[in-house]
Amino acid sequence: MQAEALVRSLSQEVTFIWGPPGTGKTKTVAAIMDSFIGAGKVVLLTAHTNAAVDEALLKLADVLSDRNLLEDGKIVRCGTPSRPDADLKKMTLDEIVARKAEPLIRAKIALEKKVKDLEEQLAIITEVIEINETLSKTREEEAALNKALAEKESLLSEYKHQLGIIEENLMQLREQLKKAQKAGFLTRVFTGLHPDRIEQQIAKNEEEQRALLARETAMKSELDRLQEQKTFLQKSFKELTVKREQLSRRAGLRDDADAHAKLQKLQIQLQELKREISAIQTEINNLPREIIENCLVLGATLSKLHLDPALYNRKYTAMVLDEASMALLPAVFLAAGLITERFVVTGDFRQLPPIAVAEGSGVVERWLKRDLFEQAGIVASCDSGSADDRLVKLTQQHRMHPTIVEIVNAKMYGGELETGQQTVTAAAEIAAKEPFAGFPVVLCDTSEINPWSTRPPGSWSRFNVYQAVLCCRLAQQAVSAGIGSVGIITPYTAQARLIAKLLKDVGLTEKVRAATVHRFQGGEKDLIIFDAVDGPPFRRPGKPLCGSFPEKGQAASEASKLINVAVTRAKGKLVLVVNYLFFRQKLSKTDAAFFVLDFAHQNGKPVDSRDILPSYFDELIINQRVSHNYYLNLKNGGYGARTVSTTNLIKTSSKQRKE
Repeated sequence: MQAEALVRSLSQEVTFIWGPPGTGKTKTVAAIMDSFIGAGKVVLLTAHTNAAVDEALLKLADVLSDRNLLEDGKIVRCGTPSRPDADLKKMTLDEIVARKAEPLIRAKIALEKKVKDLEEQLAIITEVIEINETLSKTREEEAALNKALAEKESLLSEYKHQLGIIEENLMQLREQLKKAQKAGFLTRVFTGLHPDRIEQQIAKNEEEQRALLARETAMKSELDRLQEQKTFLQKSFKELTVKREQLSRRAGLRDDADAHAKLQKLQIQLQELKREISAIQTEINNLPREIIENCLVLGATLSKLHLDPALYNRKYTAMVLDEASMALLPAVFLAAGLITERFVVTGDFRQLPPIAVAEGSGVVERWLKRDLFEQAGIVASCDSGSADDRLVKLTQQHRMHPTIVEIVNAKMYGGELETGQQTVTAAAEIAAKEPFAGFPVVLCDTSEINPWSTRPPGSWSRFNVYQAVLCCRLAQQAVSAGIGSVGIITPYTAQARLIAKLLKDVGLTEKVRAATVHRFQGGEKDLIIFDAVDGPPFRRPGKPLCGSFPEKGQAASEASKLINVAVTRAKGKLVLVVNYLFFRQKLSKTDAAFFVLDFAHQNGKPVDSRDILPSYFDELIINQRVSHNYYLNLKNGGYGARTVSTTNLIKTSSKQRKE
């Protein structure tokens, strides 16, 4: 069937590949993509989840005809991978950009070093030129100072000359005053010696003398100041001259003209280097777009595809839509508009459909709650038994123990699934291990405990403390027995989070994963523990578990799809943890869950849960710290705003159950 799927995908415009659990759908998808590459087509790989995209790309890496395509960045993963993996990392856009940018970055660093060297040389030459300019200005300032000093010294000499004249005049006047004071009246009259006049002349000369002395003092101060300036200029000139000579020797400069010539040359070189760096940086910046435009396979989730213009602004030759049963139709239609030749749709319409929160709207029911298989009429063709050339069924399953396959084969897949001997052998090795060695299907019945099921405040979800502890105990036994991988699946988020907290407390999170059924779609584990959760005081099991298998004229219910996903995650061992009597009494015989539980009771191993967990408490799981001090943080766990003690929950549940 894989070969037929390959041929049809290459030869017709639209191909639907129905791949029930474990039938090698992802491997088939990888082979188809490899063939598309060989045919020169550009492939868009998309899916609702990161995990589905990653699984398909990893399978492609395994089967690639040309492994160089990985190294060359021709297989591109856009978005955040769901897990760490060497091959997957090699395909991420960031990693490809880093690889291709590496030689460019090295070249850029080398150029930046040259720029740094040039800038250092430019700084030296620029400083030499600035020193030359400063020296020239210093010479001019010194010449001006010398001129000012000469002028001031000339004035000072003039002041001294005038002071000498005044001093001589004063000496003569003082002599005349002495004679006048000694002379008689007639002598004064005939000689013209009048003491008053002489005294006036002396006073005038003394006043002129004082003024000249003040000017002389000021001139001397000014001369001292100018001389200090000259000394400072001469010192600076000498220091700058020494520095210029040192810098000129470092830069190999002969003179000022040589400095200007080299400066211009280096500036031209620097501009050219910066242009080269800018061009390289532009090339680095354009790498993501160029990688996307030139890749041969681009993998991204539907949501990433619609949010990134670089992804939806290019055309693709072919598109592979994986896990199509979970993809919203509007998102699929938008993606399909990007392709020109081939559209390959893969998935299992008997598994979980798209999730839509809105209720009661015909538009929502038609366009958001149906998958592409139903929209294209594939489901109707299969239900009616009509042939459809667009459809290829994969029927050889390579995952599950035959007994596990038998639970859903007839009801969901028309009994067409077959199991190869290699798968039978591998699954039997897992089934042979504890817990319940030798049994691939086990019904772990909690009816005798009849544990209480309840809702977190403000939520419609449900949890069951006893069954959560029981599941952890079973997982602990499985890990101790050497089972490689364990999954604990539940329909309810509250229960999944409670179990995850318990697993974390006992250090089992590395080998045991707890999650809702929706989160497990597409995955597989050696052992699957399915916790049905429901019990009293509820009147019946929750909506996720109520609904029938597909019958003639009746589509598969969401409950049947959820149960199908839960059951088919198991490779070698399936343990159903359930209040069997509660479900038998409350379910309709047409419900898928009723059929599965009856099958497990009749064809598997029924076990009383008290043999594993006699009471609500298991000291290996709920230790002393947990029993008395461990609180479920209901806000962080998604249960509400307040906290509830695990111990009180258990006591309350037991009391209410007895009443």
